[in-house]
Amino acid sequence: MASLTGAQILTFVGVKTPTAEDTDWSDMVAEALLEGLTVRLNGALPPTPSRELDVALLLGGAEAYKRREAQFASAGYADLEGSAIKFARDYLDSIRPMIDRYSAGPGIA
Repeated sequence: MASLTGAQILTFVGVKTPTAEDTDWSDMVAEALLEGLTVRLNGALPPTPSRELDVALLLGGAEAYKRREAQFASAGYADLEGSAIKFARDYLDSIRPMIDRYSAGPGIA
């Protein structure tokens, strides 16, 4: 099964001297991604080790970790009429195609 740790996320995003808050956040992100992967795989058992899933988790982990820096944890803009448009997406969206190759069918969407 693929693996991911908070320390791997911190190294990947370039945090050389993490604070306790950085470490706690990266550990939470790693746990969330592993739980999300389990749900998306829907019971499938990918090859061990799966370098593709390890990379997918690392990329997803970096994105989720960096969301903490985003204002209100999402992005948005105002349209030409001045209406606020907010858009946010599932933190697994960017890596979903890699995960879905190993899935045992539809999971929780």
